[in-house]
Amino acid sequence: MYLAVILPSFVIFVQGGDSSCWTVGGRCQYTYEPCLFYGSGLCSGAVDRQCCIIGADISCESLGGTCMDNSNYCSRGFIRGRCGGGLSRQCCLSDGLTTSMSSPLQA
Repeated sequence: MYLAVILPSFVIFVQGGDSSCWTVGGRCQYTYEPCLFYGSGLCSGAVDRQCCIIGADISCESLGGTCMDNSNYCSRGFIRGRCGGGLSRQCCLSDGLTTSMSSPLQA
């Protein structure tokens, strides 16, 4: 006796071949956009379109911060160089943290 199970299917549209990048926690972008770590061969398209490994945010997250675009409000100001992605993606620390940092704060 066999039991048939029917499951709903979900379709996600991505540019062909980008799913390899998503699998490792990254996002495909062009290399002229800053990123702390690029993985090659994981994105479709031009040679200069590579996978920015999002795990690069760990430096901010280990401080209890959140990476976000610096056009957003951050009460304590932003810390540069602790987030993957473009230059405008910066680390915003939560209000409850007190820590000494060597990175300058940007208001």
